[in-house]
Amino acid sequence: MKKLLSSVALAAGLTCGAVPASAAIVATLSSAATHYNVGDFITVDLAISGLGTEILSAYDLNLFFGNNVLSAGSVTQFLGQFGGFSNTSTSAAFNADNVEVQLSSRLGGDDLASSQSDDFRFVTYGFQARADGVTWLQFGPDAASERKFVGRNLQSLQVDLNSLCISVGTGTCVQAVPEPASMALVGIALTGLMVPGALRRRRHTAGQP
Repeated sequence: MKKLLSSVALAAGLTCGAVPASAAIVATLSSAATHYNVGDFITVDLAISGLGTEILSAYDLNLFFGNNVLSAGSVTQFLGQFGGFSNTSTSAAFNADNVEVQLSSRLGGDDLASSQSDDFRFVTYGFQARADGVTWLQFGPDAASERKFVGRNLQSLQVDLNSLCISVGTGTCVQAVPEPASMALVGIALTGLMVPGALRRRRHTAGQP
């Protein structure tokens, strides 16, 4: 029995070890509500936290949305944390199903670090609710262009990003499907619950008490 339980524990440890650790730096989309009426104006904030000794010196982000439900109306980039207007280069583009924002600070690492806190908002998006339905706001999958964050010495930052569900009119947001890594952990937990029962059945079959 000890050998079997040790094998299960080892397998669980290996599986947990294979699950990638979350980045300490997190960029979060948030809105005052998740349900709106047709015609409402919706503001969505993007904030970063957990920078610690790191900095955010540049970014290039494409935020995608369902254009059958929402239409993009505005975008505001907050420059104070990047050295102000005279020390930044910015751009924004409204595409059919996404909004692209770019920023690059001209300040060096230590100077920029003195301008930034550990947690701050750096973009606000504005949308118009145009029709009944549900859409997810999420960043594109290409880390080289659609979800790029840059830190010190022009090095890429590993940043965790969330997705935000917005429902309009008769639409209703449903809970997201768990990530594969989460499902693997659930499987491990179920295996741990099933092993004692299986051992009892084997003992009973063999005539053991």
